[in-house]
Amino acid sequence: MAALYKVCLGLAALVLIAAAGVCGWFFVYTNDLPKTEQLSEFAPAVGHLATDSCLAGLSFAIPFDGIGKPFLDAFESAERRLSFSDQIARTLMCNRLERAGRYHLDVFRLSWHIRRRFSEQQLFTIYVNRAYFGPGATGIENASDHFFQKSANALTIEEAALLAGVLRSPAMFSPFKHPDLALQRRNEILQAMAARGKLNATEFAAAVATPISTRSLGNTEVNPLPPGVLEALVADETEYCDRFEDHFNKSCKEEFRINLMWRELPVAPRGLPAILVENRNAGFCGSAGCALDLFIQQQDGHYAQALEEVGNVDRITALKTVTDGYYNIQKTWADGKTHTIYRWKGSRYSAD
Repeated sequence: MAALYKVCLGLAALVLIAAAGVCGWFFVYTNDLPKTEQLSEFAPAVGHLATDSCLAGLSFAIPFDGIGKPFLDAFESAERRLSFSDQIARTLMCNRLERAGRYHLDVFRLSWHIRRRFSEQQLFTIYVNRAYFGPGATGIENASDHFFQKSANALTIEEAALLAGVLRSPAMFSPFKHPDLALQRRNEILQAMAARGKLNATEFAAAVATPISTRSLGNTEVNPLPPGVLEALVADETEYCDRFEDHFNKSCKEEFRINLMWRELPVAPRGLPAILVENRNAGFCGSAGCALDLFIQQQDGHYAQALEEVGNVDRITALKTVTDGYYNIQKTWADGKTHTIYRWKGSRYSAD
């Protein structure tokens, strides 16, 4: 009887050891998990374009040193208990159709592998370079440019706090859609920063008193392009989406349209309005932006395209010289020297 007991006990021990071995092997096994090698692109030594199929669009990934202390302090105050590896793991699981229990187990396993591969500083950099701040604003650098027309390392304290607040819910805390909620969330983060010693009393008072001032020239929900313009650019939109179909599959049209920067430009002495559109979809025409397109308002209120392929410029102005009742247009390059004059040719503009 004693011998049988010992045999059973030995078999039970072997079963437990085998089970532990299988569990251990399953935990470190990675072939059934999303790959993590591409995450290195989001912790670069120098800024560059990066994306994968789980992101809403292209990100201009920047190094940790390019993020800037204001955003780092604001983010740490806004999301003190956030696990970067867990959040990154969830973004990589976007295309996995699994039951809830298996999904959470795989996220846990994937998060563990990510923590082993990257330092805490790298994890923060990867997270903010992949983070979704709203349409057309994937990654901290794109978000800074979209909301404030500046780089992430040039953000002020209150601007950094606004972006850190947007992350929790880009729709709810959008300064375009819900400026009151965005302001409330921003000030909560500023309060947390002051409580943690990141701001002194003077800095806190000045930041809280500063109104929200976004400077996006893009095709936002509060600044939509006029009728006819998007229709004229549908071929560019299709080309953009088709080109990157294998790289990301979410919000392609939204991504394209939100990066159409536009402003009004009078092109005739009688005040006939025109719309100047710059296609800034990085990767479609390069990281510096695309060509400009000019649309002129017609009698029915719609806008017809009058000039395309103007090219990247530093400045474009309407000259006070007139051709057939329309101002001529001058394009100035970034060097401030080279320029091109476009004259009205009856229905369109063309270069000399």
